[in-house]
Amino acid sequence: MSLLFNAAKKDMLRQLYRQKRRELNADIRREQDDSLCKIISELPEFAAANTILLYAPFGAEVDVLPIADIAKDLGKRIAFPICNTESKTMTFRYVESI
Repeated sequence: MSLLFNAAKKDMLRQLYRQKRRELNADIRREQDDSLCKIISELPEFAAANTILLYAPFGAEVDVLPIADIAKDLGKRIAFPICNTESKTMTFRYVESI
């Protein structure tokens, strides 16, 4: 029962924060996205990584694509997920440009 409650709570929170993000002014959202990308790109884990896994943002999701530019400038490999709905698997595809 606890597992079901946690899944339901997670889904509810995900919906709530997606809505809150959609309601943000576009300029504020962009500033927050840029700030988050800066923070991530300054992490020691980012510096140590040879490959950076990202996602293509959809709708009001956080735009992490600036991280790809930073990673590319540092000579890191960039990969994006490819989801197979039939097999319910995810693989990653390396990209040379965005």
